[in-house]
Amino acid sequence: DAELAAIREVFEETGLVVAIVRLLAVYSPIQGANEIILVYHARPIEGDGGELLAGEEVQDVGVFAADELPADIGFPQHLEIINNWFKRAVAA
Repeated sequence: DAELAAIREVFEETGLVVAIVRLLAVYSPIQGANEIILVYHARPIEGDGGELLAGEEVQDVGVFAADELPADIGFPQHLEIINNWFKRAVAA
């Protein structure tokens, strides 16, 4: 199940226990690769959502405003996905 996989990945990479709010977007193809990225809006579970900590597969985690994003976002498409999130948040 894609939603369960997203919940698991968020926990493994950030230490947060989240609930899926909704599917935001589907991106494909990714940088010429034969893969699909599903982007979900998720929120930490109230009361026991865990603590924001970098997991074994990430260097660091943080919360950033649109104008404070790190310069070293892993992949160009990831930056596009993040920027699209901020555009939707402003429009909502």
